[in-house]
Amino acid sequence: MKRFQDLFWLTHRQMLLLVRQPWYVAALLLQPSIWLFLYFQVFEGVVRKSDLFATSYIGFIAPGVIVTSCATTAGWNGLGLASEINGGQVQRLLVLPVWREAMLFGRVSAVCLATVLQATALFLVAFGLGARYTSVLDGLIVALLCSTMLATSLACVSNALALLTQKSETLIGLASFILLPLTFMTPSLVPLQTLPTWMQRVSSLNPLSWAIEATRIAMTGHLASTGVLTRLFLLSMFLLVSASAAMASLSRFSRHL
Repeated sequence: MKRFQDLFWLTHRQMLLLVRQPWYVAALLLQPSIWLFLYFQVFEGVVRKSDLFATSYIGFIAPGVIVTSCATTAGWNGLGLASEINGGQVQRLLVLPVWREAMLFGRVSAVCLATVLQATALFLVAFGLGARYTSVLDGLIVALLCSTMLATSLACVSNALALLTQKSETLIGLASFILLPLTFMTPSLVPLQTLPTWMQRVSSLNPLSWAIEATRIAMTGHLASTGVLTRLFLLSMFLLVSASAAMASLSRFSRHL
């Protein structure tokens, strides 16, 4: 019971830090919405001449922008932890009589809540731009589930790297190096079959692709299909590995204090 209390209060701490930065919250919601609008405006004229899209282009790219935006937000989560390590706050928290992992999972839980807010807002923006789906509710549920699982996993990876490097500058370089290729090696903006063969193979191993494809399948009304369930299972395995890596990094950091 005490572990849940510790987790609650440390999550509450992170949410307060978020709420006290209104410009960050505004950017969290507005920037992906602007991306969605610009991608739609830039590429719609090109794809309109193509027979690759059975639905509207805005309906096609919405899941991709939702997933990649949430992944990008989570991928930078370790920067706050690196800053707190350099400021000594993490070291002070670790000597308090609280559940040690709550410091880590409190940050991740706050990312989950931010992801739900961001994904819901983007879904509404896409709907306002004309996106229509066979099963809106199923699509929204799977989009939130996949985005949250993916964001949790990437936040764990980001925080693990922060604990290992303990330097914001190093983490910025690593996050950029990892997130940019992950984002482009997905069927987020174009169908998978239009990518080069080697990118299709890499995409099949990309967690972002799993989340995007599961959301698109669910939006067509096939919530319980093998395609959705298989990708949810892969995302859960990625989450398990990422959380284990984050806990191992925290344990290593604690031993070297």
